Amino acid sequence: MTVDTRLAAAYESVGGPASAAVRLLSLDPLDATALL
Repeated sequence: MTVDTRLAAAYESVGGPASAAVRLLSLDPLDATALL
């Protein structure tokens, strides 16, 4: 596994649940992304 692959996997493991929470809570996606 290359470094890029590991970084992409780590980003997806955080980004997936975070984007689901944004949709569920009706938050502003830009504000939520700034926190990540």
